[in-house]
Amino acid sequence: MTRGSPSVSCVLMSDIKNLKNRLKGTPRMRIVFVSVVAALLLLVTTGMQFSSATTKSQIHATGDLSYAAVTPDIAPPQFQGSLQFRTLHITDIWTGALNGKSTSTFLGVTRDITALTNPGMASALGTFRGTVGDSDSGVFAYVMSYTSDRSDCGSGCPPGAIKYDGTLTVVEGSGIDGLAGICGGGTWKASSSTLTGTYDFTFHFGKDCKANDQVENGS
Repeated sequence: MTRGSPSVSCVLMSDIKNLKNRLKGTPRMRIVFVSVVAALLLLVTTGMQFSSATTKSQIHATGDLSYAAVTPDIAPPQFQGSLQFRTLHITDIWTGALNGKSTSTFLGVTRDITALTNPGMASALGTFRGTVGDSDSGVFAYVMSYTSDRSDCGSGCPPGAIKYDGTLTVVEGSGIDGLAGICGGGTWKASSSTLTGTYDFTFHFGKDCKANDQVENGS
């Protein structure tokens, strides 16, 4: 809306006043007037509610994460040449704009674990159950990956010396209940010294997600 232009409510009141002048007279005309005014007010109210809803199609979510549980290796570590492979389950608690619990199954790979300058790498599939912003509770699946920095380990590699930098991406089409239609993701950082970290995600809903747009268009 440009500066100085009439608002929707001002225009509506002007139209109602003109309509009242045209229809005044018989009781029947007064009934028609009341019905028309009610319909106009309903239309404006519905339009305002729709505009408010569309402003929530994107949510910037920040907050904290903490490791609630790390299970022992699902199987003994496997070695192929200089590569070490580990598989384990991790449960995280998310607070802030993202509020809930996630469970992930990680496959970790480290090249020559005796060389502390070599970073570790891991990928995971998981599910999150909770809320995003002021949404109702729901569930979505995600793909997560990270690298671990062991350069501060010194002569050994105690857990307190490892830093993690990772990403999380929602699997489009996986959201259900209060998180139906969600997509997006972002980055996170954590430290094994405190078993805590922070995240910075951006989530989208509705037509901002390619999978939803394809469903709505029937493709």
